[in-house]
Amino acid sequence: MIKSVSLESNYSKVDLKNREIGIKRIENEENQSVKIWNILRKFIEWLQRLKEAFGSPFMAVVIIVYGVSEGYVGTVRGLATNYYWKDVQKLQPASTQAFQVKHLLVSFSSYLRP
Repeated sequence: MIKSVSLESNYSKVDLKNREIGIKRIENEENQSVKIWNILRKFIEWLQRLKEAFGSPFMAVVIIVYGVSEGYVGTVRGLATNYYWKDVQKLQPASTQAFQVKHLLVSFSSYLRP
């Protein structure tokens, strides 16, 4: 005896499965956006507690000093690196860029450490 398989029932099962997957994907995206907003909210609350503890002028000085020092260090580091590649190693700009990208990729893990 030959069994007959209904294409409609198989199609509806596949369709239902796809809908379930789509609903789960939407729920995951909503959960991720909620997590991001919670992290942002906690960060803002932390900044407000710091402001209450130390005052606004201190917070402004810390932000300015940090920003200036990071900008200065980045500029000096970039200048020294470019001098080394161009004048000491006598490399062409394309080779220099390749080494810089390689260095960035290798040192990327150090940026991820807490």
